Amino acid sequence: MIEENNYLWHVAESGETLGPYTPDMVQARLDGGRFSKSALVWRNGLSSWQPITLHFSASPTAPPITERVVQADATVPAPSFYFRGWACLALASLSFGLIVTGNAGGDELNATTFLLVRSSVIGALILSSASGAFFWWRYASSQVANPQKAGLIRVATIVGSVVAAIVAAAASAYTPLMYRLQVARESYNHYTVKVDIGTGTLSIDGLIGPGLARQVSRQLSANAAIKTVSINSIGGLIDEAMRIAREIQRHGRLATQANGSCNSACILIFMSGERRTADRKLEFGFHATSTVTPLTGASNLEALEAIGADADKYLTSRGVPEAFVAGARKVGSEKLFSVSAIQMADSGAVTSLLDHGRPVSTARAKWLNVGELGKGAGTSESLAKLFSTIATDDPQTAEKFGPQLWAA
Repeated sequence: MIEENNYLWHVAESGETLGPYTPDMVQARLDGGRFSKSALVWRNGLSSWQPITLHFSASPTAPPITERVVQADATVPAPSFYFRGWACLALASLSFGLIVTGNAGGDELNATTFLLVRSSVIGALILSSASGAFFWWRYASSQVANPQKAGLIRVATIVGSVVAAIVAAAASAYTPLMYRLQVARESYNHYTVKVDIGTGTLSIDGLIGPGLARQVSRQLSANAAIKTVSINSIGGLIDEAMRIAREIQRHGRLATQANGSCNSACILIFMSGERRTADRKLEFGFHATSTVTPLTGASNLEALEAIGADADKYLTSRGVPEAFVAGARKVGSEKLFSVSAIQMADSGAVTSLLDHGRPVSTARAKWLNVGELGKGAGTSESLAKLFSTIATDDPQTAEKFGPQLWAA
């Protein structure tokens, strides 16, 4: 018998596969007549099934056998636990990666589709890890002769199965919260994005909801003529606003303009502009970071604080005074800390003001706003008209006395 004592053998005869056997067991059964000389054998390392007499002596006096290779019997497939194990490991790794990185869903999917996709990925992880554990265990038991190597494979199989089970359990427990969050985020999905090539303006109107950053990015990439991003929004999702802000900065030298309203997350987008314009009457509404769904647990609250801290840091880095950010934190998330466009201009956060769409100096804007404050307090409209007339006919007076009256 050719010396191959470090392998376990499989024997195929009459359409049936038997084993694994040690070499001594195969030789004993061949000598005892339980295996015929026409049987085929296979072990790990052979590319095909081969005649039993090629590796074992038919009798103690049998002449030496010349080694030759024959094709495997198509009806008796070679064991493939090794390859099946690798295939399952690859699928389990892919599923694991999708779950850990959070890519099994997102803004591209609505809440229902997100739930189906994520559940399918978790199911794939469970099925592939369980199947892989079975195949690797069978491979170690039937096709690995070295006891130490077989033991290492079994230990790795157990550890991998435990890790997969923990990840699947955690993902399953966290999925309902993610689904509710996805549903809540969809409630902000009310916005329009328009491009006016003639004026080079991209206009954003409505809530800052999921997918808005993607649309803005596409429009900016497709239209090099865009020079200004105009926004009218009462707020929305902070993470989406931060993506838009970074996209505007990435394109470089884009101006931003606040129209109508600009509260909460809208301010993040507004401050991303190289030049920032607002109507003189506009009030910016700051407030502390809030969530779209109620949060519990220390880790979730810490995450919320981290998001708020990042947003505050971005605002101050772009020129918003710390006093305005502190005022927003003080009033909390349920109220607005209002800052006028003129106050923002005084601080440098707003670089230019508009009056009915036309540029106006900060001093003149203050003059006009003082006249309208009097009107708001119940004074005759004639006072507001007088201030407006002076601003038009005698701009020097408005420039000189506007800041003084505003301060008073």
